[in-house]
Amino acid sequence: MPLTEALWRLAQPGDTVVDGGANIGYATSILAARVGLRGRVHSFEPDPRSFGELQRNVTEWEERGQRGAFVLHTAALGARSGTATLQIPASFEWNGGRARIEAAASEEEAASELDAESRT
Repeated sequence: MPLTEALWRLAQPGDTVVDGGANIGYATSILAARVGLRGRVHSFEPDPRSFGELQRNVTEWEERGQRGAFVLHTAALGARSGTATLQIPASFEWNGGRARIEAAASEEEAASELDAESRT
């Protein structure tokens, strides 16, 4: 609830907003509802599995007409443009929000890694 309320207060109708690390699109959906038909939501998600779910969700929202304009990006956001390593822990299978890009080693060892485009 606090996330939903914060997004609703920060975005205004007609705004262009960014959802970095969009996952399957929860924040994207809230932002789209808030910015309305004149607004735009740029959603960034580097993980291909999560991005596929995000695309399916956006398609459903578009079909229902509950949206601002969606712009989806298969990329991460970071300090530099280029390639980043997306670490996918074993727990990703039951919690798809756990993939991350980190410069230092994390407490939980990555079960797999993949290269992802990174944009500033």
